[in-house]
Amino acid sequence: MTKSTENDPPITPDAFRQQSELKDDQLIGMPRFLDEKGEIDLIRVLFNNSNNLLRMYGSPEEQREDLRVFRNFTMSYKYFGTKWTNPLYTNLLMYKSLKNDIYMAKPDFFVILEYIALDKHPFLPYLAESLLVYNAFLALFIKTKIEKVSKTLEFARFNGSTVEEIKREFLADTYFCDLESPNFSYNFPKKITSGSIPELYKKIKEFLPGVTEVGCGSDTLFHRLKFVYSGIPDALRANFLNALFFAFETLVKALNDIIKKHSEWFLPADNTKSPIVVRLFEDGEPKFVMKSELLKAIDPNSNYMERVDYGYETIQMKEVFEKYKDHVDRIEFIRTPILRTKHKAVPIRLVESEEFCVLAVDALFELLREIIFGIKLFQYVEEWPLSLFQQIHSVFDSNLNNQYFINLRVFNDLKKSINAAYSFPPSPPPKDVRNAKKDGFTVQNLKNELKYLGLEKHFPEISNHAEIAHTEVMELKKERFLRTCDLFDAVEICQLRCIFNRVPENTYFLNKVVILNINFPINRYIFQLRIFLHHQKSCWRVLGLRCDYCTGTEPFYENGRCEISIFAEAPKDNSIDTWLTGGRPVYKPIPERFKTVSKPDDPVLKPETEEIETKTVKDCEKVDIDQDQRINIGDDIDRIIGDVDKESEAKIEILRQKLMEKEEEIVNFKRDALIHEKTVKGFKELKERIADLEAREKELVEARQRDGVMLIKTGQSWKMDIARHEAREKELIEERTRNELTHSKTVIENERLMRENASFRSNLKDSNDRNKSEIDTRDKEIDKLTRKIANYEKKQMNEHSIRAEIEKENEELKKEIEKEKQKYEITIEQLEKENQELKGSNELYGSNFNSINQTIHRERQTFGAVRQQLVERISELERELIRNQHGNTDWMAEKRVIQEEIAEKTRQIAQVIESNVVLRTENEMNSRMVQNLLDRLSGLSISSAPTPPPSAPSTSSWNHQNPTRDSELEDVECVICLIDIKQRQKTIKCHQCRRRFHSKCASDWLKVKSECPACRGRLLDPHEFPAL
Repeated sequence: MTKSTENDPPITPDAFRQQSELKDDQLIGMPRFLDEKGEIDLIRVLFNNSNNLLRMYGSPEEQREDLRVFRNFTMSYKYFGTKWTNPLYTNLLMYKSLKNDIYMAKPDFFVILEYIALDKHPFLPYLAESLLVYNAFLALFIKTKIEKVSKTLEFARFNGSTVEEIKREFLADTYFCDLESPNFSYNFPKKITSGSIPELYKKIKEFLPGVTEVGCGSDTLFHRLKFVYSGIPDALRANFLNALFFAFETLVKALNDIIKKHSEWFLPADNTKSPIVVRLFEDGEPKFVMKSELLKAIDPNSNYMERVDYGYETIQMKEVFEKYKDHVDRIEFIRTPILRTKHKAVPIRLVESEEFCVLAVDALFELLREIIFGIKLFQYVEEWPLSLFQQIHSVFDSNLNNQYFINLRVFNDLKKSINAAYSFPPSPPPKDVRNAKKDGFTVQNLKNELKYLGLEKHFPEISNHAEIAHTEVMELKKERFLRTCDLFDAVEICQLRCIFNRVPENTYFLNKVVILNINFPINRYIFQLRIFLHHQKSCWRVLGLRCDYCTGTEPFYENGRCEISIFAEAPKDNSIDTWLTGGRPVYKPIPERFKTVSKPDDPVLKPETEEIETKTVKDCEKVDIDQDQRINIGDDIDRIIGDVDKESEAKIEILRQKLMEKEEEIVNFKRDALIHEKTVKGFKELKERIADLEAREKELVEARQRDGVMLIKTGQSWKMDIARHEAREKELIEERTRNELTHSKTVIENERLMRENASFRSNLKDSNDRNKSEIDTRDKEIDKLTRKIANYEKKQMNEHSIRAEIEKENEELKKEIEKEKQKYEITIEQLEKENQELKGSNELYGSNFNSINQTIHRERQTFGAVRQQLVERISELERELIRNQHGNTDWMAEKRVIQEEIAEKTRQIAQVIESNVVLRTENEMNSRMVQNLLDRLSGLSISSAPTPPPSAPSTSSWNHQNPTRDSELEDVECVICLIDIKQRQKTIKCHQCRRRFHSKCASDWLKVKSECPACRGRLLDPHEFPAL
């Protein structure tokens, strides 16, 4: 072996101490821990300054992964005794039950609280350099709350939505601490009046009842306060202390509210309401529960006592379902895996106490590893340490048939006792395992290392185990070449094989030895440890160990390990002496899955098979001869034992050695024979596999050729499809372009027509409004005429008076009718003129407008005819009145009929006039919009100079009177009274349609309606509502 390989130069102790202190500060000051690179760098520092004591753990990366697994268990801070001011470093430990529910131990729920408080508190940016004080206070507070649920380990069902709810509650309770909140104030409550550290510390301790920092060294909350306080200017210290206490106070209130609201997670549960939970431990295939936990869950008043005060027995799950099937349904079995690192098992917290345990077999191998590499006992001890193994057997009891856990407190006391007994090694001190070469080590290198360590003194046969140890580490190596840590593993395997092989392989011989009380250097305590391994179902953990109670005298199966799945039945009597002296054990038959299955001969492999079979027959004959020799040797030993008083112990030792050598040869030969047979079988299967692969390859080649032809055809088809698709796409693009152009033209035309229609409607509306006003005037006149007729009826007694009055009224009526006729003719002429203009400006609506004009013309003719008939009828009535004064009654009835007809015709004319007013108003408004659009387009054409669109023909007088966008609408007449507007008359203008009205007319109109008479938009009287 070579000496130490080139590594990074070790740093000085001072630098190492500085890096360690930096690590602590970072752990305290950061919300969580160092990142992966920082942790690896720290471990590398430890490796470089360990004086080669950590080489067996591999690389810093491997050690980091082991540490992350080993420290992650419930309440690990108590087991390791870490400082209470350090945050929790465990992750969320979740367990899935057999009913697919998720459970967690209640102390682990506080990890969620700590994470939220470290990550979500909005006041943290203000604290800045004081985070190490905040973290220390939070850690102390969380651990004081954990103490309330740690006496008995309880489990609760986990729910992810509850975690989100807790986050929201925490943010809501600390919202007023947010620097960006409108409720935040830098004027903190003045609760630290003196501005001193002792006063603040005293108030903080009120939040932490029962916490004492006496004897905790310098890493306490008080020392951290002093350190931070010393770096703050005097003028800011008082405000800083009050701000810090304000942060602690809000934090405690928020966390207490959450703990109280979610008591099912953070407080001890009521046994009547909490679910019954039992841990189901899984160690590979074996699945078992702690017997005490199960019985306590079934009957809380159970007074079950363990058979040993340091161990905790288990029951296999199969037995639980058989014996306690009536109670299984009401119990939640949560699956708890047994976790291990490379050299240690992860501790498990007990339920009924605050102590920890591990499986007894894990503790045994940890202790043996301590003896091999810690004490290095077998390198210098002169005699076999019988007292040591007797002490080990006192703790690792082989009388317990099932797997059991051992209390770590008892186990650590045992280690301390052994270390104290061998605390003074001889001089020179025992040697350390040397470093491996860069390209690894061979079997011969391993043998040389075993010899260099001086292990051949107690284990002369240890070099014989080098090959199997080297094979094992080669299979398990994590890098290309074997390393120093692999060399440690190989040395450990060799020593473990030697330790557990200290008892003779022949149990019958051992029984004789025990009966005769022969004082061999190897005593029965080693054999008891082998029985202990068998009961713990861990014989496989010693490479190459042959356990008679697992496999009998048959050779090892598969990889040379014991098969714990075929354990023999344990003796009914648990006494070890009875077991040793009760005769040979009964072995179970070999399972069919381990037997060699013969198959028909393969003609291809027939020559090789016949040769191997011939060799196997010869080897088997040799085995039979060796077995006969073994039987003869056994007989010789019986004779020797009969004459033990006559023979010396030296000869017995020689015979024992020969027997062990012969048995070892037989075992090795049988193993080689099985390997040969397995090789033949594998070779035959390999040939078959090769033939299958060749056939499969031929099929794949043919399929690939077919696929190639299909791909060519498919490619050509795809090319043609692509060409067609490209042409089709080009056509679609052109068609889409044409459609878009047509659509844009259609949209423009529709907009133009809509504007013209709106203008027409506006003009028609204006005309209708004027006609309506005229009709109202005529209605008044008709009412006046009606009243006059009524007066005439009263004057019937006086014929002359009535005639004179009638003549006078007739004359006046004729004059008024003549006047109205003239006005109406003027109105009709104006309407005809406007209608002609509208008709000329909007051909699209020409037909509708012509119908309207015709209707107006017909109504006008009808109204004229009716009026003429009325005049003629009045004249006739006058004549009839002269002739017959007694016919007044019929005349009055006929007069009422005529009045109703006049009213109906007047209403129809009013509707037509109103529609004309609306159309005229809309037409004028849309004309202005068209003009604005044209002005805007003309403005754009100046910069971009596109081809101007064709302008719509002017259809109203608005375009002639208003050539620009900003010009006012110069109304000739008032829409309300239909009288021309003079220049100096007061007017009111609508800002929407820009129409003008007489001020008096508009005021009278707006008293009734607050809208424009033309466009019906919102309009207010400026005299009543002056501008602000």
